[in-house]
Amino acid sequence: MKTNNYLLVKALFALFFYSLFGIIWDVYANDAQDWNQFHGPKRDRISSESNWLSNWDENPPKQLWRQTIGIGFSSISVVGNRVYTMGNQDDKDTVWCFDANTGQEIWRHTYSCELFPKMHEGGPGGTPTVDADAVFTVSKDGQMFCLNAFNGEVNWSKNLQKEFGAEMPTWRFALSPLLENDMVILDIGLAVALHKKTGEVIWKSHNYESAYSSPIAFDFQEKRYIAIFPKFGLVLLDAENGKEFGKYKWDTRYGCNAATPIFHENKFFVSSGYGRGGSVIALNDNGELKEVWYNRLMRNHMNSCVLWNGFLYGFD
Repeated sequence: MKTNNYLLVKALFALFFYSLFGIIWDVYANDAQDWNQFHGPKRDRISSESNWLSNWDENPPKQLWRQTIGIGFSSISVVGNRVYTMGNQDDKDTVWCFDANTGQEIWRHTYSCELFPKMHEGGPGGTPTVDADAVFTVSKDGQMFCLNAFNGEVNWSKNLQKEFGAEMPTWRFALSPLLENDMVILDIGLAVALHKKTGEVIWKSHNYESAYSSPIAFDFQEKRYIAIFPKFGLVLLDAENGKEFGKYKWDTRYGCNAATPIFHENKFFVSSGYGRGGSVIALNDNGELKEVWYNRLMRNHMNSCVLWNGFLYGFD
């Protein structure tokens, strides 16, 4: 990760920020869709909203407010009229909650966490996941918090390294928690399902060694599964008990599997950088995974593609 990538991240952040808040709340305040987690409500990176204003020459988006949140790569979650994100200042992470209309700070939660600028600017890499009354976050060094969504008070917390023996990858954790019914699910090399109200462990999987991806949930043959993309590669787990259903070895240099898998019908798309490439992998009824095609034309280093009408759009 180089500085020019960081500037691009900031530019994209600004574009997202200004268009989201300048268009949705200023023009379509009553119709806005909650974007409660990393990659959106379905983790498919697709918004169901319509009537977006695209003629910016005649009606450009307006900057409504600006806040300094610190260094990091956390994205933004939006529920109702509240905005949640994370940043790092002076080796301290802060989880922020702002009013979406005014930018006024509603609450913050701050804790010690090293910036860790290893070949990049450092700071948190995960995005807050927001439930009806709670916010779930994971820090770069594996501190997990369940915060009260209304006032930021700590409902419960976990040290993921100490409690589960999770080994931090080279650039430390970058995952965003996944909500699945009463569970919050993490990929820290092993997948862990915690009760979202109490933090109680519901199940945990075998350890496949940690990387940087975030889990997704999917349906197959009328059953619910979780897909993770740790250092080992693509792993499929029973959402009810965490038992392994299938796995596919996908080696990337430095163990850098970071993009989120995409599932459609009975196929997955996985991709990674360092020259590795991308592949579509088919899932059969017995949990066996077989490559359909592979090429090196789409190498998602960190950010996942978007699947739209049978085509994959993304950054190589």
